Amino acid sequence: MHESSNRDFYSKDSVTYEATRFTTAAGQDDHNRLMSCLATLSDSLDLTDVVEVGVGTGRVTRVLLAQGAKAVRCVDIAPGMLKVAEETTADPRARYIEGSAYDLPIGDDDCSSFVSVNLLTHLDDLDQFWREASRVLRPGGMALVTSTKVDSLYFPFGVIANRRGLAYGQNVYTVWHRRNAQLGAIARAGGKLESITGHFYTPRAVDKGPVGRVFHVITRLLDRLPSRLRARLAPMDIYLVRF
Repeated sequence: MHESSNRDFYSKDSVTYEATRFTTAAGQDDHNRLMSCLATLSDSLDLTDVVEVGVGTGRVTRVLLAQGAKAVRCVDIAPGMLKVAEETTADPRARYIEGSAYDLPIGDDDCSSFVSVNLLTHLDDLDQFWREASRVLRPGGMALVTSTKVDSLYFPFGVIANRRGLAYGQNVYTVWHRRNAQLGAIARAGGKLESITGHFYTPRAVDKGPVGRVFHVITRLLDRLPSRLRARLAPMDIYLVRF
């Protein structure tokens, strides 16, 4: 399931991740718009006891804490990422736990909400991911999850990533899923889809130089489309799912 290679890649990547990601104007703006969207959507969550999976360096954790989360258990497969997250998110409400999204070190019915951002693009087993979300959530709990999808305006990027099995310019497993595959896995895990929000961003492949600046202007305009059209065309789906 590519977990070993992903663990190694992100443990090494953690050393420079904060200093090299989201540093261009486009990257900063994409990051800020996504975090603003996640903050708004988190209003639908019970933030009493959150499990966040694929925490990375803690950028989403910081949003959850700012929104008033009382406790966040931060799970990641890469110990290096957890170390950076703990250092950059010094808050007693957050706990950092090494573990796999396929076999979470969390008990059954043990959290009020489940959050996972930018992780599914590195996972191929959608069914196991959503079964674990269902297992750890208390009945009626909500999951907030993002996923890139190949059936979007960005399909050339998705097709290339899927053929290579790698992110552009990085030796880390990557897959862009189809929305129907995602919805099928959610349904099989017992989830009820509450909403899908679309998000446009500037791919790292074109993030720099004149092309990146033009692409960035286009993404900002696309992100202002009516919500239904944006959800249909955007390369990133943000799911709210109740279990």
